[in-house]
Amino acid sequence: MKRILIPLLLAFLSGSFIFIATSIFLYLYFPLELKTYDLRIFLKTKKYTSENVVIIDIDDYSIEKLGRFRSWPRWYYASVTDYLTSEQAKLIGIDILFPEADNIPSFLIDIYQQKKDERIKKELQNRGIKANSREVIDIVLKNISFDEELNYSIKKSRRVILPLAIIKSSNVVEGDLKGTRKFSQKFSRKVRNSIPHGSGLATPTKTLIQGVKGIGVVNTDGDIDGIIRRLPLFYRFRNDTYPSFSFALFLHALKLDKKKIKIFPGQYVKVGKYTIPVDDEVRMLINFLGRPFSFRYISFYDVFMKRIGKGFFKGKIVLIGSSAVALGDLKPTPVSRNPMPGAEIHANGLYTMINRCFLSYPSIPVTLLLIFGLSIITTFLASKLNPWLSFILTVIVFIAFLACCDILFDVRNIWLEIVRPSYSLVFCYIVSIGYRYTVSERSKRELRRMFDRYVSKAVVEKITSNPLQLKLGGERKEITVLFSDIRGFTSMSESMEPEAVVSILNDYLTEMTDIIHSHGGTIDKFIGDAIMAVFGAPIPYRDHSYRAAKTALEMRDVLKKLWEKWKREGKHTFDIGIGISSGVAIVGNIGSMRRTEYTAIGDIVNLGAKIEPLNKEFNTHILITESVYERIKHKLETVKLGKVKISGKKHEVLLFELVGTKEQ
Repeated sequence: MKRILIPLLLAFLSGSFIFIATSIFLYLYFPLELKTYDLRIFLKTKKYTSENVVIIDIDDYSIEKLGRFRSWPRWYYASVTDYLTSEQAKLIGIDILFPEADNIPSFLIDIYQQKKDERIKKELQNRGIKANSREVIDIVLKNISFDEELNYSIKKSRRVILPLAIIKSSNVVEGDLKGTRKFSQKFSRKVRNSIPHGSGLATPTKTLIQGVKGIGVVNTDGDIDGIIRRLPLFYRFRNDTYPSFSFALFLHALKLDKKKIKIFPGQYVKVGKYTIPVDDEVRMLINFLGRPFSFRYISFYDVFMKRIGKGFFKGKIVLIGSSAVALGDLKPTPVSRNPMPGAEIHANGLYTMINRCFLSYPSIPVTLLLIFGLSIITTFLASKLNPWLSFILTVIVFIAFLACCDILFDVRNIWLEIVRPSYSLVFCYIVSIGYRYTVSERSKRELRRMFDRYVSKAVVEKITSNPLQLKLGGERKEITVLFSDIRGFTSMSESMEPEAVVSILNDYLTEMTDIIHSHGGTIDKFIGDAIMAVFGAPIPYRDHSYRAAKTALEMRDVLKKLWEKWKREGKHTFDIGIGISSGVAIVGNIGSMRRTEYTAIGDIVNLGAKIEPLNKEFNTHILITESVYERIKHKLETVKLGKVKISGKKHEVLLFELVGTKEQ
């Protein structure tokens, strides 16, 4: 249970930390998340129909042919409107602000009066007309305006949508505010407070607004990095709410009742059968058709000159805007480094609504699910598997996550957060590896402390490098047990000084320990002057019996060399007896809550301990059981001694004396 709970706890804490930190400090993830959104928009392959939307472009060619744009009379727009009406265009959206009347300015009238006064006076006298020349000039010039012509065309068309602009930098109001208010909509205060607003307003003139079918706000607000990804469906000026230009076109194109619009900020806007996902400020994500100029563009001048094939505009929604750099209506979007004309941004908004290809915003529950899901997967991979394998699998999980996010965005228009789940994946991996390393090092230290007394340093390193091979709780293993004891040690120690006893015993045990370790054996314990060694645990060896037998032979030979040393030093000498048995025993950490030891217990252990004293009876040095003999008989020289009755055993035990190697 602990092996499951700890990774789960790490995943939960790491995921919670990432979510809380990024929710408090949005700059840690949101700008980067927007960039991943831009990339997905750029890579999007699924397209919808756009043939019913056409843009009439006031381009550089049109300005070259028709003169400076600021000097264009509104008769140009009236002429184009009449032509589109005659061609049965479904809807006409003019993305050009008309906040001022199309009159000759007063200062130009004054200049004209000064320059032409004498000439007009003479002309009036020649014709026999008695009138003040300055008054005639003033009356004529002040009444030269094409607003009436454009108004007439708009009224006759009954399909024109005009723009208005929300001004955020000042409280200036231009145009006919009173006439504009009849197009405003009323919503609850809660809804109004969530809608973007401004302190100023620029609307069409009183003359032009009389015959329009509708009006819409043409503002396009960028995100924190200035890029336009979202389109507010409504704007607020004081207590009046106006639809955006795209939304107004959408409502009239589909003949939807604006009185039945329901707004739920942060969720959706409901109108007719259309449910549009929106954020807290009632902004819709634009599902761009493609890069700038993806829609059908036609030059304003060509339409003005009626050079378009008859019937081309029939049933189409036509937007009139500008791509000319000098007019400054080019905006940054996520689909290209090149700016997009404002009219095309509105066309993309309209395209999104008409085709119902709405992009859904990331939801907090789904984001949390992704964060904790990836955290749990990563934590378990990092905690349970080899570091390199866990790293490779984590990378695969990350790539699969990115692929799923892109596919869902492309096919299902679902925007899943990438950055925060990715943060959690990386952070959880680092935390898990760090925790694993810390725990692993602590476990290695414990293993070193536990086994350093029993086995050689090489075996300790092997154990700590792969601790999973150990089952310290206890397991049945086939091992070989070696017991050695000093003959006559008790009587010898009684005749010697304690210091001399300890000195000679330390010399002996040091040499024997080194021999056992050199053959991969484990010192189970020292029992006074006796040694118990285990071969085949904790590190398993297939030739554990052979290793034990070779150890016994070397112990006998090294003891003879110690005799020579002790004789030179004037010390006592002694002989040893060794008993070896093989079979299945239980090995592991055995003991109490306060003290445990790694040891072996079982019948073969008892047997090894009981045959060692029989060396005195047989006048031998090394005795082995039949199970050991069967494993070493082809490599080592033995002598069969016969069966012996062992206390505690029902049947007699066949014993062999280990003499030496075949070569010896």
